[in-house]
Amino acid sequence: MRITDIPGMTALHVTDPDEIVRLRRFQTERYADTGLIDDGSDVLAPDPHAHRSLWFAVYGPDGSIWATSRFIGAENHRLPLFNDFEIDPEFQQVLAEFDDQVSEVSRLSIAPGAPTVTTLAMLVREMVRHAVSTGRHTVLVGAVERPMVHVIRRVLKMPCVVIGPLLRDYYNTDNYPVMIDGVRWLADLRFSDAEYWRFFADDLVLHPDLLRDAMPRIGQSDGPVVDLTLSA
Repeated sequence: MRITDIPGMTALHVTDPDEIVRLRRFQTERYADTGLIDDGSDVLAPDPHAHRSLWFAVYGPDGSIWATSRFIGAENHRLPLFNDFEIDPEFQQVLAEFDDQVSEVSRLSIAPGAPTVTTLAMLVREMVRHAVSTGRHTVLVGAVERPMVHVIRRVLKMPCVVIGPLLRDYYNTDNYPVMIDGVRWLADLRFSDAEYWRFFADDLVLHPDLLRDAMPRIGQSDGPVVDLTLSA
């Protein structure tokens, strides 16, 4: 599948507090509209992870919000995924070794009518660019539905590894805990797909540890490469 930029679309790491509130309202409304939560009221619920979150957004040509998501950066035991899901012991051990690199991706929301693939790709690109420029957040975990696992693998071509069993009725849907090694993805992409490499990695600014190849990659010969099977 071909992914190209759409003129006028922008993707940003958002730091303005008022704009973050706007992104949170957008996300809450989208979750309510799609049945992920029951209450889409104007009063935002307290966010216990606000102080450790980095927000990202994609805007359409008219400035409207087309997508948003965030990183939660914290020790593994403080991330929602590790408290809500059963993580396979082998992956618990691997992720513990990368504790300072692991962040959780959450609150992903895309506007109805937005070009879904391009919008998602631009959001991912901005998040990955931030990760590799800072040398943080290079190992990502998150809770995703089965169709999204296939989108991440087949459309974005990311090494999305299922790291635990399915949890039913999580935000009113069935979700898998997954892991993505961003460094491994970019390294593989560089030699496997020139078009994707240009889209995702053009003008990348890499953290010095990445330039020195000093940052280990999950999934090399000394680590797990086979994920858990997607259950029915």
